[in-house]
Amino acid sequence: MSEESRKTGIDIIGSEINDKDKTKRQLIYELVELRQRIVEFEASNTERKRAKEELRESEGKYRSLFRDMLNGIAYCKIQVDENNQPVDFVYCEVNDAFEKLTGLKKQDVVGKKVTEVIPGIKESHPDLFSIYGKVALTGEGTKFDLYFKPLAIWLTISAYSPRKGYFTVVFDNVTGRKQTEKARQQESEEKFRAAVETLLDGFAIFSAVHDEAGHIVDFRYEYINEAGCRLNRRSYGEQIGHTLLGLLPEHKGTGLFDEYVQVVETGQPLARKSVLYEDVFGGGQRLVRVFDFQAVKLNDGFAVTWRDITEHKLAEEKIRQSEEKYRNLVTSSNDIVYSGEGAAAKWIFLSPSVRKILGYEPEEMVGRPVFDFMLPKDIESSREAYKQIIEGGKQFWDYENRWISKDGRIVTIVWNFVAILDKHGNVMGTQGVGRDITERKRAKEGIQEAAILKELDRLRTELLANVSHELRTPLTTIKGYSTMLLDYDTRLRHNEKRQYLESIDKATDRLLRLIDQLIDMSRLEAGLMEMEKAITSISKLIREAVVEAQIRAPRRKLVLNLPKRLPRVNIDARHIREVLDNLIDNAIKYSGEGQEVVVSARRVRRRLLISIADQGVGIPADELEKVFNRMYRSKQRLSDGPGGMGLGLTICQKLVAAHGGRIWVKSEEGKGSTLAFTLPLAIKRKRQ
Repeated sequence: MSEESRKTGIDIIGSEINDKDKTKRQLIYELVELRQRIVEFEASNTERKRAKEELRESEGKYRSLFRDMLNGIAYCKIQVDENNQPVDFVYCEVNDAFEKLTGLKKQDVVGKKVTEVIPGIKESHPDLFSIYGKVALTGEGTKFDLYFKPLAIWLTISAYSPRKGYFTVVFDNVTGRKQTEKARQQESEEKFRAAVETLLDGFAIFSAVHDEAGHIVDFRYEYINEAGCRLNRRSYGEQIGHTLLGLLPEHKGTGLFDEYVQVVETGQPLARKSVLYEDVFGGGQRLVRVFDFQAVKLNDGFAVTWRDITEHKLAEEKIRQSEEKYRNLVTSSNDIVYSGEGAAAKWIFLSPSVRKILGYEPEEMVGRPVFDFMLPKDIESSREAYKQIIEGGKQFWDYENRWISKDGRIVTIVWNFVAILDKHGNVMGTQGVGRDITERKRAKEGIQEAAILKELDRLRTELLANVSHELRTPLTTIKGYSTMLLDYDTRLRHNEKRQYLESIDKATDRLLRLIDQLIDMSRLEAGLMEMEKAITSISKLIREAVVEAQIRAPRRKLVLNLPKRLPRVNIDARHIREVLDNLIDNAIKYSGEGQEVVVSARRVRRRLLISIADQGVGIPADELEKVFNRMYRSKQRLSDGPGGMGLGLTICQKLVAAHGGRIWVKSEEGKGSTLAFTLPLAIKRKRQ
């Protein structure tokens, strides 16, 4: 018994004995009862100690379990707004597995909001907050799988609430399992696809298309096998994603569509035999066919198999009626409907609309080669397209070519045409539909011409603005220093006068260069630039350009890399020297002090390759395509010299092209650029 318990018992006994009014028998009875109470008190105290110890042991086991579990565990507190709607939650505690499964460190998580730990989680998983909020506020647990986008992993999650306002999440990374399931699903789909692709019957899967009220208004092709494509006379790509009524609208009129709706809504399978069906199939062919088919519900849609039994069931009279309908359609069409003979490429049928479009009677063209009426420039390409149909059975859609009408007009027609096959699959000829788009083409060309004129006007305005700015700079220098010399002639020292005159001289040179560039550009654009070509030593020309450039830029290191002998070239030396000067100066502008500019030349087969490489700032990747555009100027040059109008590289490109060569640039930002161009070698003429 503890000291406290003994004291408490003695106090109680003392209080009881001091009551003198009680008899001895009563006192003995009460002492026995008091003894029992003391024993019970001591037992209760012992029980509390044992419970406390068991609780401590239980908590230890719990913490050990919490720490060592392979599942990730997070104990969190939900946060709500003024409307008691969950808006965030705070991590109160996480276990070691949480770190391993998520890659998030405990010290970076505990005590922080999830929106701080994982920015963007509200955008990627907005539903998580309402799910966890419901668990924490109602005590209703939940379990679900989730692809967690911020960490790119699959998780299986269980959430429950130990007390209101808090929730515990137990989760595991099941990415491997999901990948296995996906692989199995793909394998299953491949087996399914292999099975249905070998069917001789058509097979297709459709999903339902609903309106706002939830009613089925159409079905969309989700899958169709090769036999189905053949029966529908359309390719896989022409059907997938399209609607049933969009491609075969007669399903509505015949009642088949409503029967498919019943399959989806009731789940009852459908089987029909000898169904007579008429519609416009692929290639614009209106056909009457007879089918057997079966349909079963599949999710929110249906799967259907069908077999074409037309040859066994289609009545002769129905075929005649169908052909009559087709003939009436062809006769009333504003487009040209035609059939052509196979390899001979002769017209065998033309609808009356050819009279309106080309001015010929059908009888004047039938039996004659197709290409007799075509614009000569389009014959070769059209003959190649016709050959692809005859030899490979290829289909053409929106194929344009031009024709000469009876009165001499040029008419543009767009065609859809396919091969006509016999029962063995051999190409017998072609058939198709052509529409006159001459006026539409003219309107389109007018719009394009207006756009070109607008762009030219924009370029003219931009050029004038740029030119006025660039010409004003040297003129301002000339005017300023000239005024100084005139107004303060007697006050200026000799060295000051010389400095002003040198500035005027440099500004004049720059002005002349700008004017020369404008003149060269206008001549090149107009095709008036004359090339005075002669057999020239390119080695000498390059050396001279490098030497003079070194004088202009003494703080740059120019390196010449030439072989001992280079072949001579037939060039206009003045203009190629202009190209060299421009490219070398350009490399100097974008290089720092002490950096090398390497000028190289070598023979590559029948061409001479000249390159200028620098170690400067380079050109951003998104600007490389603009380098040779007019008025392009990079903002990254290092030299402090005057800029320009951005015409230099454009002029270089056109001068090189005028010599039969080409020019290009390679660059890596921060490492430098290489501008290179080629020139054709001089052709040695054989002596007669």
